[in-house]
Amino acid sequence: MSTHHSIELLPIEARIVDVIHGQHLGKNHAATSKELQAIFGFNGSTLRKYINNIRSRGIPICSCNNGYYYPEQVSDCANTVSYLSERLDAVMQSVSGVESGMDMMRAGLDPTDLITVSLSPKPLP
Repeated sequence: MSTHHSIELLPIEARIVDVIHGQHLGKNHAATSKELQAIFGFNGSTLRKYINNIRSRGIPICSCNNGYYYPEQVSDCANTVSYLSERLDAVMQSVSGVESGMDMMRAGLDPTDLITVSLSPKPLP
């Protein structure tokens, strides 16, 4: 038997959940970041921080290219996990690249001195 606990949110986070849960149920009714920014009066970076905090506490705010929405079914959550995982992979590639550049700098190299231009670059992994 599982036990459920209360989920503590800041008042603004609870309002964000109320709006998304009440007005943006399902992917077809996703709210764009700009719509939510206009409602709450803050920028996209602040909105993403609140959404991340809400998700981190177990509220499944889903997202897609069209915006944020509350899931209608479990598959909506699975799609969001996949979407976020793809973004995570891209971020991790960036982290790896910056670390590589940092290693070159530690070795006394300027990574920009190693740039060559190719008309047909190799695709990223």
